[in-house]
Amino acid sequence: MKLAKEKSREKIPEGFFVPKEMEPYPLPEGWAWVFFDKVVIHYFERKKQLPKKKYRKEGRLPVVDQGQPFIAGYTDQEEFRFSGDLPVVIFGDHTRCIKWVDFDFVAGAEGTKILRPVSFIDPKYFYYLLKNIPLPDRGYSRHFKYLKKMPLAVAPMPEQKRIVEKIDLFMRKIERAKMLIAEVKESLALRKAGLLQKAFIGYFGPNGPEDEGREETPSASARQNGRPLPENWKWVPLGSVVRFYTGSPFPGGLEKGKGMGYPFYKVGDLKYADENGYLSEAEITVDEKTRKRMKANPVPEGTVIFAKIGEAIRLNRRAIVPRPALIDSNLMGMKADERYVDDKFLFYWSLKEDFFRYTRATSVPSIRKSTLTAIPFPLPPLEEQKRIVRTLDGLVKKLEAERRRLLEAEEALGLLERSILDRAFRGKLGTAGEKDEPIVLLVKKTFSPSRK
Repeated sequence: MKLAKEKSREKIPEGFFVPKEMEPYPLPEGWAWVFFDKVVIHYFERKKQLPKKKYRKEGRLPVVDQGQPFIAGYTDQEEFRFSGDLPVVIFGDHTRCIKWVDFDFVAGAEGTKILRPVSFIDPKYFYYLLKNIPLPDRGYSRHFKYLKKMPLAVAPMPEQKRIVEKIDLFMRKIERAKMLIAEVKESLALRKAGLLQKAFIGYFGPNGPEDEGREETPSASARQNGRPLPENWKWVPLGSVVRFYTGSPFPGGLEKGKGMGYPFYKVGDLKYADENGYLSEAEITVDEKTRKRMKANPVPEGTVIFAKIGEAIRLNRRAIVPRPALIDSNLMGMKADERYVDDKFLFYWSLKEDFFRYTRATSVPSIRKSTLTAIPFPLPPLEEQKRIVRTLDGLVKKLEAERRRLLEAEEALGLLERSILDRAFRGKLGTAGEKDEPIVLLVKKTFSPSRK
C-alpha cells in the first residue's frame, strides 16, 4: 500500500504553515493554518479497490465508494479489505462526497480517495474540517487536485476534541430532524402514488352518460390481464394513441446557444420540472440553422419526455416540454393523439408507471420504442380524462405545497449545519480552553529529533 511520505521528525518541513498573507481569515490564539498536503496521509493501492461490477447486494464486507449512498454494496472478497489504520475519511474525487469510516470496509475503485490526518490532527476533527471546505464544483472532473491545495485551520488538540464533541451533539439533532423530514417525504410520495393508482381505475369518476366511448380506437378491450375498467373505458395499446419521438446527440464543434431558438433538453433537466410537470427554458438553445445541421426533429409542445437509457430510468422522472424543443439522444418523448388522449392525462399516467420494468436486461438498461408501444393504456372518454386531470391537479397541488415546506425545512437544516461548521473552525462555538498548548508547539514536538 502506497502512503504519502512519512513526515520527517528532524524539522518542520518547508512550506508547512500557511504564510500570513495567504491565511483565509484570522484564527484564535494557539491555532494555525497548515497546508493540506503536508498533514494528510493518502492511502492508495489500486489493486485493492473493488470494481463496481463486482459489488454485491449482500456480503461480509461493506463497500464504500465516492457515490451518494453511504454503503455502495457488499463483497465477500477478503483480499480487498482495507488494511490501513482506522478511522479514515473517504473523499469522492468526482462527487466531492465526504464519508467518515470507522469500520472494516472495502474501497470502491473509481474516484475513491482514502485519507487520514497525521497524529496532531484528530481524525473526526479532520472529517468535519473537510466538510467545511468550499471546493469548486467542476462537474464530473476530478476535485482532489483542488483539495490538496487547501489550507486547514488546526486548533490545539484539546480544543479539537471539544469541537468534535460539540459538533457531534449538534449533528445528531440535525440528523434526527432530517430523518423525520425523510419519513414525511416518503409518506407524501406514497400518497401521491396512491392517488395516481386510483385515478386510472375510475376512482375519480363519475363516468358521465354523455361521454362517448372509444370503440373506434385500435385493439380496444374492456379487460386487460384480468383488470376491469369502468363503463366506457377501454384498454388500448399505448402506441395506438401516442406518437413516440427519439432524441439527437449534440455534436461537438457546434456552438451551444442561449436565448432564442429551440430549447435543447438533457436527462439532467428532468429534475427541474415544476410542480405541474412543465420544464422551464433549457440552458442550451439551438437555432434553426444548427438544428438542420444536427438533422434533429423537434418534439411538439406538450410532449412528455423521459430517460430511455442508463440508471436514470430508475428515477422514473417525467416532464412536459412547454414549447417545441429538441431532446438529447438519451431521452425519449411521447405525444398524445389529441383526438383520444389529453396531454396532461398522459403525463399523470406516465408518473404511475415504472418504466424500468420495461428495460432490456443488459449491462446498460435501455427502453425500446417497440416495448412501450405495446403497453396497455387505460382510455376513458376525453371529457372524463379532463375531469380526472382537474381533480388530480388540485390534489397534487396540495401535496406539492407540503413537499415545498419540507424542502424549505431541509434547506434551513443545511444552512444550520454549514453555520455550525463555519463557526467551529473560526473558534466561535464557545469551546476554547485557557491552558491549551498551541498547535505550533505540538507540531514542533512532533517533528523534534527527540521524538524519533
